[in-house]
Amino acid sequence: MPDSKRHPVKEIQSLVLGVLKSNPPHLLISAHGVVTSTGWGNPALVPRGEVTAEGLLELDYLVSALPVTLAQVNLPVHAAYLFEGDLAKVKLVRVHAESNALEQAVSAARPVNAADTILGLGPEPARSRAVSVTSLPQTVRDLIGFRPRVVRSSEPIGEDHDPKRVNFHLDEAGAINKITIG
Repeated sequence: MPDSKRHPVKEIQSLVLGVLKSNPPHLLISAHGVVTSTGWGNPALVPRGEVTAEGLLELDYLVSALPVTLAQVNLPVHAAYLFEGDLAKVKLVRVHAESNALEQAVSAARPVNAADTILGLGPEPARSRAVSVTSLPQTVRDLIGFRPRVVRSSEPIGEDHDPKRVNFHLDEAGAINKITIG
């Protein structure tokens, strides 16, 4: 469970499992989620304990508080965990966030070569990919070079994802009510 210095991410949005082609094989667990401000960093997947007798591996998706919060915005985060235990004992992986949990059967994991990226674990739809945590903006100054897009509440937005775009969401009065990356 989280300690006083680490807190669950607000929401987990995707969970991807991959079996690393090694001897013995290892399980790569990749989670993408959301934090609600720039005041969080160092995302990590932390096991809750040992694999249960039923084959359940549970992890908490945690972040650390940073010294300063500059903006209350939804930011994507990514964390990965390499399970090096006995893979034959794991049947299901469940990752917990503050508002939800996702689970996936290990039987659905894809084979992954060591050269494959942990962030994507192979081909995925572009809108479900996460940017590297180290490249996420942590301050307003970090947004320099991002392409801006204004999204009015009355307008639909496309499904295209651009990790170098900052979206300014406006309410009916024209005030910024949310800033997202993508």
